[in-house]
Amino acid sequence: PKTTLICTKDNLARIIKRNKGWFGKIYNFTPMTYCLPNETKQFVDVFTRQTMNDKNRNWICKPTDLSRGRKISIINNLHDLQYD
Repeated sequence: PKTTLICTKDNLARIIKRNKGWFGKIYNFTPMTYCLPNETKQFVDVFTRQTMNDKNRNWICKPTDLSRGRKISIINNLHDLQYD
C-alpha cells in the first residue's frame, strides 16, 4: 500500500531521510538531498561550508512534479540556483 509515494524524487528523499534517522548506516548509500524551498536554510549552510573547502564542488538540481528530466542543472554557485 501507498507505494506511489516513492515515485517522486521529493517524497523518496523525505522517506529515505526519515528511515536514515530510524535505521542509521544502512541508508548511507544516498547522497545529501534537500527539498527546496522547505530546506533552503540547511542547503545554504552546507553549500557555503563545502564551497569554502572545495571551490570545484558541484551540486545537481532536479525539479519535482514529474518533470521527466527537464530543467536539470548543475550548479557550483548559489546565484545559479533557480527554483519555482
